[in-house]
Amino acid sequence: MAVAYVHPSSIVTGSSSGFGLLLTKKALESGDTVIATLRKPPVLKKLQSQYPEGRLHLIKVDVTKKEEVVAGFKYAAEEVGRIDIVFNNAGYTLLGEAEGTDEESARKQFEVNYWGALAVSTESVKFFREVNKPQGGKLWNVSSAVGWTAPPALSQYSASKHALEGATEALALELDPAWNIKISLLEFGSFRTRILAPESLITLPVHPAYTNPNLMTHYVRGFFDAGEAPGDSEKAINVLYDKVADDPNPPLRIPLGQDALRDVRVSAQKILEDCERTAPLSADLLYVKS
Repeated sequence: MAVAYVHPSSIVTGSSSGFGLLLTKKALESGDTVIATLRKPPVLKKLQSQYPEGRLHLIKVDVTKKEEVVAGFKYAAEEVGRIDIVFNNAGYTLLGEAEGTDEESARKQFEVNYWGALAVSTESVKFFREVNKPQGGKLWNVSSAVGWTAPPALSQYSASKHALEGATEALALELDPAWNIKISLLEFGSFRTRILAPESLITLPVHPAYTNPNLMTHYVRGFFDAGEAPGDSEKAINVLYDKVADDPNPPLRIPLGQDALRDVRVSAQKILEDCERTAPLSADLLYVKS
């Protein structure tokens, strides 16, 4: 009989809303211990009061401040002792045309979605290797289907997820298998979360050159205005915690949602088609010593 993988303790970043809050609740309902990190811990005080002391730890962490990330993991080592899953979720969406996105807004997007996520990633690996006995743990980096594709009006958000995908893939290949650390990119499609809330979405004005209502940027903006994503976010979290957490050898990339599967497949097929079309260009590019 198969023995289920035990995941008694987790760190969840960006736990105040959306997937972070749902995973926090799911873990607690499953009898697990959660260290929830967020910028404003008091917002989860009511949830904390519903469980015995020590089940839900609330820690103030702004992932753009490396010292707070390090302090959060130090707290985990001292107060909990072992962490089995890190749900690296903190992030937000920046909506705007590439020409209409100012540099400051773009850099802030990367500070959270890439640099913040990278800081959590490296601290997770260090914790799994040096604190957990026996070594091991699962790092779930929350990406998106746009980490493969790049929809119009989401250039900087897509770029931040592309960057996270590249860094995560390299990190996973660098690990010593003896450490038993498993890393997965969760490539979510469109799910009904608090995506339209101020803390989750920043919308920039339409660039004057892109006012033509037939442009694809207006379709994407309209999708966000409607706020009717096809995916059930609670179902997605249940699948993650009930299925993926128990997988001893999870895949690096986990597309979630029918739209994510479609978009990733289409993107992958386009890449293969480009390779076939351009293959003759590389037929005679080897250096030949004269």
